[in-house]
Amino acid sequence: MILSTKEKDKIISLYFSGKYTEYELAKLFKVAQSTLSYVIQDSKIQNLLSKVENNELESIRSIKNLRERLIKSTKLAASLNIINKRIIARIAQLNDFMINKLFKTFLNLLIKSNVYNGNAYFYKDVNFSKYDVNRNIRLPEKITPQIGEFAGIHAGDGSAFITHNYKKNSIGYNIRVSGHTVDEKDYYDNIVAPLYSKIFNINIQPKFLKENEYGFAISSKAIFSFVTEILEFPIGEKSKILVIPKPIKEAGEEVVNSFIRGLFDTDGYFHFRYHNSYPVFQITSASKWLISQLKTELLNRGFNNISCNEANPRVFRITVQGRENLKLWRQTIGTFHSQKHETKYLLWEKFGLCPFNTTTPKRQKLMNLNINSFSGRFV
Repeated sequence: MILSTKEKDKIISLYFSGKYTEYELAKLFKVAQSTLSYVIQDSKIQNLLSKVENNELESIRSIKNLRERLIKSTKLAASLNIINKRIIARIAQLNDFMINKLFKTFLNLLIKSNVYNGNAYFYKDVNFSKYDVNRNIRLPEKITPQIGEFAGIHAGDGSAFITHNYKKNSIGYNIRVSGHTVDEKDYYDNIVAPLYSKIFNINIQPKFLKENEYGFAISSKAIFSFVTEILEFPIGEKSKILVIPKPIKEAGEEVVNSFIRGLFDTDGYFHFRYHNSYPVFQITSASKWLISQLKTELLNRGFNNISCNEANPRVFRITVQGRENLKLWRQTIGTFHSQKHETKYLLWEKFGLCPFNTTTPKRQKLMNLNINSFSGRFV
């Protein structure tokens, strides 16, 4: 069905009123949703181009060399913060197919225009979506300690899952990571989000996802592929089959140390027994294989006083105890990046004990107490 100008204007008005979704408008006007999406996107492009001086557009469109015209158009689109094949073609007053004809792929055009900061060309077997390319998504080119910590965080708090939007006839490739709203908010704001942002060249802002859950979700086919194909994490429910990823183990001891730290920061339990003064580390998992691997790795690093048991018929637990093990942990695995754990250690280091069952904000306040006012209240 061909829409009249009046119908297009009505669709645009209703869409930007916020009262209707694309799906609802497509049903209302009895058109295919792809047709309606094209009308809306066309309007958005027109609004963007209205901000550009006419003489600038005319200057670009007057370039006779079509390759050069498309490169100039791409640079202008980048300055508008929207790198999109349709807007580039509109600026250049050329059809979309000319991009493929002259540059073979849209990615080649972006590279030639010096506006692409991603690395889709590095991974030949990973499929970067157009959305990934437009956002300059980068994937790690080697396994470093940073990637080890990322993998540990994903093992503890992350998930990889596929969603289907039948209304839009689309598939979403998603990575989600989240923790507790009180105890782990600082950790997500200052450690997890900056780490993910740096690794993948994207801006991530954590938020409250639901009651007692704070974190973020990333929709990216490339990042999803990196997590599930390169690092070999399971899709969907992972708890029972979770292991230390083979690429992490093969990258060396330092990378595995970072994995353990990321896993413990997210999924570990650190507390003090015997009058709140004797340190105990615990990691609980539905995966017997992960617990077994962790025990082997820690024994290889000189840890002792390690026990593994079934916390219940479905859950396995590894426990490491003692002051010497705590000292060795700080030397080999490293300091805790999660304030949930680090504040417990700092209180113990300062006062010789750490109160049981306190929140991270509460422990941060306790750090300012003097030893006399502190020690008599929690023993």
